[in-house]
Amino acid sequence: GAPAMPSTRSYGASAGIQTSALSTGGDDGGWPPSGGGSTNADSYNGSTWASETAYPTSSYGNTGCGTSETEAFVAGGQVPYPGGNPSVATYNGTAWTLTATPLNTLLPANGQQMAKYGTSTNALAFGGASGQTATASWNGTAWASQPNMGTGRTSGGGLGIATSALAVGGESPGTPYGDQVEEFTGAALETQ
Repeated sequence: GAPAMPSTRSYGASAGIQTSALSTGGDDGGWPPSGGGSTNADSYNGSTWASETAYPTSSYGNTGCGTSETEAFVAGGQVPYPGGNPSVATYNGTAWTLTATPLNTLLPANGQQMAKYGTSTNALAFGGASGQTATASWNGTAWASQPNMGTGRTSGGGLGIATSALAVGGESPGTPYGDQVEEFTGAALETQ
């Protein structure tokens, strides 16, 4: 099996594939969090972990996407608990760049525990804490509003590209373990 990560944390962001992955941020090891999130960033090359440049702000509940550890996009999260830290940053394998457009301009709850997929220049973010239904797209420079989800969800997953994707699982209001699947076609999310 794969070796353990260099630091213990959860509710962090990830990006990349099995042989070029990045893990970023996360809570400080307890629940509820004691008020501090992590700035740790670690890469995985398929066999070993390595420490990377620290994320610009501490956060947990953030999410990420991207094609590799050198093309990662991380957004959302919060610190201190409960609080707001709607940062948006890209990583090129060496340095983080905070963008000028915060996530909370379009997504409520700072995007905590939302799902996101795509690349650092073409991504879709949806859902979030308390079963949010908001959906937003990212073009590498700014967020844009998209049609809301039919069923809000927390900690759901997503796959595909920003114009043809699936939103799967996650907790929905009144449903502790969601099995909802919605398809995003570039115009709307449709329940499947």
